[in-house]
Amino acid sequence: MNTFRSILLDFLRDRSGAYAVVLALIMPILLVGTVLAMDYATIVIRRAELQNATDIVATRMSADMAGRLSQKEAETAAKQLLATILNVDLADITTDFVLQDELALAGKSISVQLVATTKASTIGWTLGLINPTIDIQAKSTSKTSLASIGKPIYLAMYFVMDRSGSMFDNTEVRNNEDSYCLDPSNANTDHIYMYRKRCFRNRMWILKDTLIKQLEKMQSAEEALIAKVGAVSYNDQMDTPLNFTHDIELVKSYVGELRDEGGTSSSEAFSYAVHQFRSLEKFKDREGNLVDPQKYIIFVSDGANSGKDDDPKTLRSCKEAYALGIKVYTIFMTNVYQNPNTAQSEARAKKLMKGCAYSQDTYFEATSGSNFIDAINVIGTLTVKPTTRLTK
Repeated sequence: MNTFRSILLDFLRDRSGAYAVVLALIMPILLVGTVLAMDYATIVIRRAELQNATDIVATRMSADMAGRLSQKEAETAAKQLLATILNVDLADITTDFVLQDELALAGKSISVQLVATTKASTIGWTLGLINPTIDIQAKSTSKTSLASIGKPIYLAMYFVMDRSGSMFDNTEVRNNEDSYCLDPSNANTDHIYMYRKRCFRNRMWILKDTLIKQLEKMQSAEEALIAKVGAVSYNDQMDTPLNFTHDIELVKSYVGELRDEGGTSSSEAFSYAVHQFRSLEKFKDREGNLVDPQKYIIFVSDGANSGKDDDPKTLRSCKEAYALGIKVYTIFMTNVYQNPNTAQSEARAKKLMKGCAYSQDTYFEATSGSNFIDAINVIGTLTVKPTTRLTK
């Protein structure tokens, strides 16, 4: 009996496994807390993305309505634009539009209220804590002055384009014109690209084709758009630039002649683009009055700069652009063939492109050729619009 009692007392006094017991008790609580915190962060980020997209789309829709698009046409275009910005299917978005007719009838302005709802996925549902998806809602109201309708839009736009060797990499966009083509993902042991029957368009082709089509849209606008456009390309050094011109055909030819080769160094090219705006003269309207145009830089790249000073120099030029009233749109084309070496340089490139963009709404990340085409179309839609402002 005494032996049993001694063993029992020794067991009760022993604290060697106390931490394991405590950890076993609190582990479920820690797990639940971590999961809920991750879901909360996901929802906050998704709501911010939805609000930004809703602001953009409401602005566009009020401009479309003021431009005499029917409400049904404007709503269809708005929902498609919203899906493109959020990179989701149309079925995953619900929208509610309210048109303020009294302002339009008064001949002053037109106001559109947009309420958009989408879903955010959660991981808490795996533990039975919350639903697999949660509805997120955002609201925005935009007003467009009718006085600006019928007047031409004055626009100055400069393209800064990366033409480094990595722009040769294929996208998922099929090439149905050629029977055989070089495939960067199918190299032999000597790193020589092989031919294959199934062909895809590379990044450079997507860049040239999409920008040329956007320039053709600008040409078709005729008197509704008075534009000066310029361009500069670069690889490991800046190419001969094309200064601002009213001749869109010259810009199309410049873009069409781009070739993918060499390294990456954006600082000189971007600095030159900003310099072009410093020397840009104001436009003259039909009455001979001086008009300050809308100012944009479209910056496209698919990789990190080679030089250590390129990123800080480029970012300084980006800030100079903001000070001159230039809105900078950036498009980063992500790397299709990821490996540990490319991941680090891609993260650095993304940081530069995000930092250079005028705001988080003007940064686009193209994970595919189709994404790039969508990004250019969205930018084209946003840059050519009547006088519009958000009111809520």
